[in-house]
Formats: sequence, C-alpha cells, structure tokens
Amino acid sequence: MVAARGASLRRQRGLTLIELMITVSSTGLVIGGAMTLMLSTRGAYEVGGTQSSLQEVGRRILDDVLADLRGSGLTQVAGQSYPAIWERPPGGQRGNLIATMNYEDAADVDETLAYNGNGDRIERNRGRVANEIVFQRPSDMDGDGLPIDDNGQLEWSGELLSYRIQTEPNGEFWLVRVSDLNGIESVSRVGPWISNVTFDVVYNDRSMRFGTVAVVVYLERINARGQVITAELEGSVVLRNTEEL
Repeated sequence: MVAARGASLRRQRGLTLIELMITVSSTGLVIGGAMTLMLSTRGAYEVGGTQSSLQEVGRRILDDVLADLRGSGLTQVAGQSYPAIWERPPGGQRGNLIATMNYEDAADVDETLAYNGNGDRIERNRGRVANEIVFQRPSDMDGDGLPIDDNGQLEWSGELLSYRIQTEPNGEFWLVRVSDLNGIESVSRVGPWISNVTFDVVYNDRSMRFGTVAVVVYLERINARGQVITAELEGSVVLRNTEEL
C-alpha cells in the first residue's frame, strides 16, 4: 500500500526544471517558425499584390497611349516630320532626336532599322534614356463634321501632342500627355509610377510609310515595407493614317 502511494506521488510531482526548459524551448521554436512562415507569406502576398496593382495600372496607361497614337500619321510642321521621338529624361529637357516617320531622314531610318533587331525589347530598352513622342491627330478644321478637306485629304490640327514623364513635387513619376497649341502647353496626367518609357518606330517596308510604334513602360513603386516593386509592359500600334511613298 505504501509503495503504491509513493508511485502516485512521483507521478503527480510534475516536470523537473530541465524538462520545463526543454518544453519551453521547443514551444518557442515552433512558435518562432510559425511566425517566420506567417511573416514570409504575408510579405510575399504584399509584394504580389503591389506588383499586380502595378501591372493593372501599367496596362491601362499603355492601352490609352496606343489608342491615342493609332490615329496619327506622317505630318510636317515648320520643317519637322512627325511622329518624332526624342530622348527626354523624367522632368528634364528634350535631348537627341531618335527617329521620325519620314524616310527622308535617312540617318534616323538606318539607325532605327539597325536598332530594331531581334531580341527582348523590354530588356534591350531598360537602360535607355526615357523618351518623348510627339505627334498629330486628324481634326475637323473646316467644320463639316469630317477631318477631310475638299480634296479628300486629311485635315490636321496645328496641335502637337506628346507623351513624356513628369516628376511630381513629392518625387513621384507620372506619365503626362501634353497638348501644345501655338506654343501654349496644356498638361494632363495619364498615370503614376512610370519610371521610364521608350518608343520605337518600327519600319516594316522601306517602300511604305507604314509605321508601327512599339512602346515599353517601366513602373516602380515602394510598398509599405519599403520594398521597391517593379513591373514592365510592352505594346505596339500600327498608325492608321499612313500612305505609300
């Protein structure tokens, strides 16, 4: 009877200090691992969410630009051929002329044809200086409801349209659409987080002014964790109002 009572007391004695420390350490490791996994999963979710948001914004911006360019075609104003593409860093001044749609600009055509080689345009253009494209769109200038004159030719407004990157006071980059009419500029914001934009005139055939403009937009945003999240999209558009030489 006494032996049985002693065994019962030993069973009720509980954990020793060493056993307790081992238990606490094991529990801590399990909880720590679970917390690390949870934070890692949450971080990956936040990165994926931000990147998805960037992709959505970038696609809308790209679609707007391509739709706007679609109506353009070869025009000339004061000796300058349009559409024309210049280097223009975000918030900076217009730099070198890269290309126009005019085949008489032989040097630009040759350079562009050489540059349009095979490969990934997104990767190839990643290191380029940001661009500005300037173009015109047909407009009803004689008020008859159609952008065509009495000779059946397209009527073009004196308005020059362009896309470029503008730096906001808070340092954020926005793609803007600029209307220049008689030297007076009107700026409208198209979309945020555009860190770079490039335009390429793609010549399909030297015998035709049949131009495709390829556009790449690069987006960059810092999320709540201070991580830099990036995205890039590419698209192209065939200019509608082109003609044979």
